[in-house]
Amino acid sequence: MDSKTGNAGYGNYTKYARDVNSWGQPGCQGQPWCAVYQFWICVQIFGLSKGLKIMGNGFYNCNSIKNQARINGTWHSEPKLGALVIFRNGAHIGRITKVTSSQIYTNEGNTSKGGINNVVSNGGMVCDKVYTKDYSGIDGYVWIDYETTSQVPEKNFLSRGDQGEQVKNLQRQLISLSYSCGENGADGDFGKDTEKAVEAFQKEHNLTSDGAAGPETMKKLERESFKQRHTQKDFQRFVGIVTKKAAVHENPAKKSAAIKEWPQLNAGNLVDVLGRYGYQNNWYKVCVADQYIGYAWAGSIEKA
Repeated sequence: MDSKTGNAGYGNYTKYARDVNSWGQPGCQGQPWCAVYQFWICVQIFGLSKGLKIMGNGFYNCNSIKNQARINGTWHSEPKLGALVIFRNGAHIGRITKVTSSQIYTNEGNTSKGGINNVVSNGGMVCDKVYTKDYSGIDGYVWIDYETTSQVPEKNFLSRGDQGEQVKNLQRQLISLSYSCGENGADGDFGKDTEKAVEAFQKEHNLTSDGAAGPETMKKLERESFKQRHTQKDFQRFVGIVTKKAAVHENPAKKSAAIKEWPQLNAGNLVDVLGRYGYQNNWYKVCVADQYIGYAWAGSIEKA
């Protein structure tokens, strides 16, 4: 039962209900367990007494949790990182792991995978899900005070309202790639202009366009900034396709050694072309795999 794959939620029998039963509480083994899963998490973070205070003695029922939140004064219409979210008149519950300008990301039990705004209230597994903030199936949110524990959910992204050196570095990278962050430039304040710049960057690079700079966005931004720094002045960089086998040299000369990381390109490979160098400009400066810089014979590469 502790295996995540060997007996994952079969017949609504789970380790979460088993553990809750062992604490002297009604685990409701064999029944829908989305709320029991969230209670189990609360107990892992806060202990049994605090978990019961947050979710109430009827923690296994979403509407009962909603009523308890109203009594506690923790029932809200706006999302918050770490809050519980209740769906469809108490049919299902999840926990918020990320909030952006337009979406909430959740972790849920007794659900299944699916696209955006896909509530599955009896799916047999634990999944990460995503919903738009204006989704009509959201009843509301149970805010949780994590200040009394060191286990506050980690915020691994930058979003509107954030301030500081990390935001300033983000803005500098965006500006270097010609995305405006507003008239104040890199001021370290993640406002609406920075959010728009992030959204524009995400759209152009086929990322989830939510205006929040998470790990994937930051990784792509770092790589695009790296290529921009290595681009020849006044050269319009482009994506090239290799037409025939070509060595990748340390310098724009045939006698130069091949780079160790990626010494050869094969026909069909794609590279970023960052400039023209060498005798009669017969060498392209290229970036291979978004991270390795070298020089290849220009006659071996065409615009993709």
